[in-house]
Amino acid sequence: SVFVRYHPDCLLKDEKGNFIIKEFAYGLSYILDPTHPEVQNYIRKVFKNLKRCGFKYFKIDFVQIIEGRNFYSGEGPQAALRKSLELIRESIGKDCYLISGCYSLETGAGLLDAARVSADIHNFFSHIRRSAKEISARFWLNKNIWNNDPDFLIVRCPSTTDEKYLNRPYQVCPYRGEPSWMAGREADLTEITTWASVIILTGGEVVLSDNLCNLNNTGWKIIEKVIENRLSKSAKPLDLFSEEEIPSIWLGEEKNYYLVGIFNWEDREKEIELNLECLGIMSVKKIESVWEERELKIDDIKKICLLPHQCKLLKIIKGNKIKNTGKIK
Repeated sequence: SVFVRYHPDCLLKDEKGNFIIKEFAYGLSYILDPTHPEVQNYIRKVFKNLKRCGFKYFKIDFVQIIEGRNFYSGEGPQAALRKSLELIRESIGKDCYLISGCYSLETGAGLLDAARVSADIHNFFSHIRRSAKEISARFWLNKNIWNNDPDFLIVRCPSTTDEKYLNRPYQVCPYRGEPSWMAGREADLTEITTWASVIILTGGEVVLSDNLCNLNNTGWKIIEKVIENRLSKSAKPLDLFSEEEIPSIWLGEEKNYYLVGIFNWEDREKEIELNLECLGIMSVKKIESVWEERELKIDDIKKICLLPHQCKLLKIIKGNKIKNTGKIK
């Protein structure tokens, strides 16, 4: 980088005066001090130029590497992060969409349009499981602070695409619990559908991340279901603080219907009892199974049997009051 070569005084240093250097997949990186006047001018120049080129959607990432105590302004890392974000927003204006990964509330609130709320997704159930756990704990951020970004909607698996290889070459890593990275086998159709259900219930960003040209009708059907059913605000995980490691019942509400997600995160079949009145659902006109595309009766959902890693998504149309017998008036 020419800027780094000729402006070493703009780089962050540790307590011993050494440059802070981080190593990522693309190599070693120095870190700019966003409180330094020259760096601030550099940030303005870069983002204003990008906007002049016609870009309206901006994503910034890896901001968590801004660390240390020796900032030009004498402030700490959170204040420095906030300053960098203010500079970017100032440069692109309010008419552009700004999304970021790894921002904390105190630095991003009021400036970001959207922010990541989970780790990277990959088409492995180990990633789906971990991301669902992180998303469930941050549901309340969506629309209150920013739009939640659950990373990408991916639907690729042997049942949804003609792709021969779903990933770049990788070493097979056994799944040993969380955290894990590309561990275990690649996800199957049941698990991909479960991830799509999480995206629907998140009510936030939907970013497609497959080779779309190679998707078959099954793959496109999943994408269509997500777009058609995505909530306008996040569903609430109702058993967030139960003995379950990841919530198994999520409840979302729109003007005319409820959306209930019932998950089995275990490696064995599971039966879940569902009481609509306990969920606060007191009126029902019709119950639809989103993925099975069929109508259900109340008696059909009192006990729901789930395969390992399966999700059932119920769309409950509001209507008449429920009798204590479990039937609709």
